Amino acid sequence: MSDGAARLGVAFNPAQLQLVTEALAALPYHLVFRLMERLGAWSEQPAAPFALSPGELALVVQALGELPFRRVHVLIGSLRQAMPGIEAGRVVAHE
Repeated sequence: MSDGAARLGVAFNPAQLQLVTEALAALPYHLVFRLMERLGAWSEQPAAPFALSPGELALVVQALGELPFRRVHVLIGSLRQAMPGIEAGRVVAHE
């Protein structure tokens, strides 16, 4: 996928991928269907980190925000550690 947008790589483990998929499934389908299709394809052969655009990352964070904190706080902490470009509520992509 090459739409010119900067991408952020995330290596989801199976439990994290399940949580992200569950969270995204709760959002309106028209907002997340392409992202969910890509996640599904990636999960079959996760050789490299999953590439998220800043907009897709925002959707993931929005979706996770709808789930109980006790279920998502570890994943959100991992995302923050993996992506030092997330600062004060904005995403700074590194190429």
